Amino acid sequence: MKNAHGFSIAAAVAFALIAGPAFGQIVDVQTQGGKIDVRAPGVRVEGQVPGGIRDRDNNTAFRPWRSSKIVGAEVKNSQDESLGTVNDLILDDQGHAHYLILAHGGVLGVGQKMFAIPLKAVTFNKTEDDGHFVRLNVQESVLEKADSFTSDKWPDFNDMQYRKSVDDFYLNSTVNTPNTGVNVEVK
Repeated sequence: MKNAHGFSIAAAVAFALIAGPAFGQIVDVQTQGGKIDVRAPGVRVEGQVPGGIRDRDNNTAFRPWRSSKIVGAEVKNSQDESLGTVNDLILDDQGHAHYLILAHGGVLGVGQKMFAIPLKAVTFNKTEDDGHFVRLNVQESVLEKADSFTSDKWPDFNDMQYRKSVDDFYLNSTVNTPNTGVNVEVK
């Protein structure tokens, strides 16, 4: 965000937090109700905190998504080609979501393949008409090379080797570089 002088609020906050202590000055940062007020000698910045709700644990913004908006949402790649829909979410015993299940192909569920996709490999997006979709930057030909399963034979998500294999495929290889729009096809 920028104030009336065109300075970035983030840059001003960073400057005040770094320069203030370096010159022995006191920096006062106050946040309340989505607003931020930074005061230091010679610097005062007021503005809106970007993002939505703040995460208490690490003070980062997150935009909440209801599971009912995720399950059934279309999954698209960076070329806006449909890869299927979100069939389910996989949570651990503490309630933390780790994977979404992508249902791909088939007709009325017959011949449909399921893929466990790490949540870190996707982004959640809204359409102009307030609809929802999930972005997975993988080309369909690459997806066909990933481990899949059927609705009647699910993998064991307690199996560390299975999870590592899935995570490596989507996160630690050149198959998918999330949030950049860069796609590399595996041959």
